[in-house]
Amino acid sequence: MKADQRLTRAIGPWSLGANAVNLSVGAGIFALPAAVAGILGPAAILAYLVCGLAIALVLTCFAELGTRVTRSGGAVAYIEDSFGPMAGFVAWVVFTLGFCAAADAAVGAILMDAVAAVVPAAGQGAGRVAALVAVYGALAAVNIGGVRAGARLAVVATAGKLLPLLLIVGAGALAVNATNLRFDAWPSVGQVGEASLVLFFAFAGAECAVTPGGEIRDPSRTVPRGLLGGTAFLIALYCAVQLVSQGVLGPAIGQSGGAPLAAVAERLFGSGGRGLVLACTILATLGVLAGDLLATPRSFIPVAEDGMLPASLASVHAQYHTPHVAIITYAAVSCALAVSGTFKPLAILASVSLLLIYLAVCLAALKMRASGPAPAGAFRAPGGPLVPVLGAATVGWLLAHTTRAEAAYTWYSDVRSTTVDLPPGRYETILPPSAVADLMVYLYWSAAARDAHDGRTVFSRPGGGTRVGERLSGRPLSLWSDPGHPGLECEPFVLAASSGPASSVFDNGLPLARTAWVDEGRLAALLQTRHSAEVTGLPLTPAIDNLGLDVSGGAGGVDDLVAATSGRALLLTCLWYIREVDPQTLLLTGLTRDGVHVVEDGEVVGTTTNFRFNESPVDLLGRVAAAGGTELTLPREWSDFFTRTAMPALRVDGFNMSTVSPAS
Repeated sequence: MKADQRLTRAIGPWSLGANAVNLSVGAGIFALPAAVAGILGPAAILAYLVCGLAIALVLTCFAELGTRVTRSGGAVAYIEDSFGPMAGFVAWVVFTLGFCAAADAAVGAILMDAVAAVVPAAGQGAGRVAALVAVYGALAAVNIGGVRAGARLAVVATAGKLLPLLLIVGAGALAVNATNLRFDAWPSVGQVGEASLVLFFAFAGAECAVTPGGEIRDPSRTVPRGLLGGTAFLIALYCAVQLVSQGVLGPAIGQSGGAPLAAVAERLFGSGGRGLVLACTILATLGVLAGDLLATPRSFIPVAEDGMLPASLASVHAQYHTPHVAIITYAAVSCALAVSGTFKPLAILASVSLLLIYLAVCLAALKMRASGPAPAGAFRAPGGPLVPVLGAATVGWLLAHTTRAEAAYTWYSDVRSTTVDLPPGRYETILPPSAVADLMVYLYWSAAARDAHDGRTVFSRPGGGTRVGERLSGRPLSLWSDPGHPGLECEPFVLAASSGPASSVFDNGLPLARTAWVDEGRLAALLQTRHSAEVTGLPLTPAIDNLGLDVSGGAGGVDDLVAATSGRALLLTCLWYIREVDPQTLLLTGLTRDGVHVVEDGEVVGTTTNFRFNESPVDLLGRVAAAGGTELTLPREWSDFFTRTAMPALRVDGFNMSTVSPAS
């Protein structure tokens, strides 16, 4: 008796659709918005629409074949029935080992990294091994206990990770700034293609939902409804995540440390927001593992029944009616890869493996149509051969362009895995625009004219008065505010909620105009009220709710500053926990966060530890060695209070990393 005849058909449309979503929504969704926006900027949504159409073409072929081939195996069975047993075996090797097992192991490693943030013992050594064995063992046990139990777990895991994700998207939708989503120029076809290539693999996994074909109830109805319904939901979810992330963060999405959803959640819910995203990451990765243990072991069955694998891998448990040997074997292989770390070279090839399977399935749809009429009630993609032909063409294009993406991924992995031990000290340092904004905003907040006149700040002149007119930098740089600057528009009149050193409710309604606080490197103005202007004898220059920095001759961005670096430098991601140490020098202390990269002779060669820094932004202006072009950005530290800034990336001499920090 064939294995499928002993399996229980218990998977309906909701379970199949939920597992399709579950298998696709992994940890990558938390980083994707920044990656795609980095290529297309505000036009990033175009890549989601293009990619959504492309993946829909491919998965429509899966839906059609899933109603013709109703036994277990999914893509492996489709290819075997179309092109023969040897093609099926090759497909099993490429799909099950080249993609599923490697990706499963990578997800397991991500899960342990997330769990280690809560339970440090799970992060390394015996604790990590024990945790991985426990996770894979528990998931295998649930799936051996019956397909209904495995399907219910997949549904629960899907709901568990989608609820907090939908909460973030729903709350974030209310905080979206429509200006951040506006784009004036259409990106090139090449840019959209590059972004789509990055995004395409975010949908990977949905096709695995049809692998347990022998356990799907009423395939002609369940497969197209569940798979295509799940695909439509995925496209809508990913578009919503991108729109909310970009709409809330704006240009600062690129300075979100690779975690834009965490940045959105932190802005919406405070420090608890990052905890919510951490919990969502754990549920997302755990859900992917649960769904994969439900689906992928069924791909062993057709190959084992053809004699290409041991026959025991097609055996079905007498009581639970599940392929228990295949489940145990697959769980053991995935767990071993996750424990050993040998999944890394396979993970680099996983995307190519998946594309080869996608291409074969699109061709199988054409081949099976030509081989004879479909069974009664089988789903057929509309448009004749158009859907499989376009699907195959799309996959072929992606295969032709994937080499560069894999090379970039390999380089990035090498850099991330190369650690350079550096002691505290002063280093030439490249600051991204967001970090520059954090420092300049603090300088701006400390520039009250009355405090300077009274001798209390860095802008006080020894012996009395202020330092207005003194040179702060040898470079021709300007620090300015302008209520009418495009993208930074704010109230063109004073609007003070309370009175303080730099504001007065009695000045409300006074008109505001562009003001240079530092002009050509000289201190030109300080924050004034009408009263402080009378006391200091300086012009009335009220505070304005935006801030920009221009450096004459600055061009390009962080990448250009890295490429122009001679010798060693540090490249920061962002700063946090910034506090004042000495108001007389405006000495600030704080921590680097989300990675410090080491640059040598124009190339990023590795990462080093995070540091505590001690720096004065006023003194820093005098040590600017090079600058990029000014761009709209968002301070990370002050994003709840001061959101309108335009800053360049800076390369600064002698940035003081005072001590090593364990912060991540």
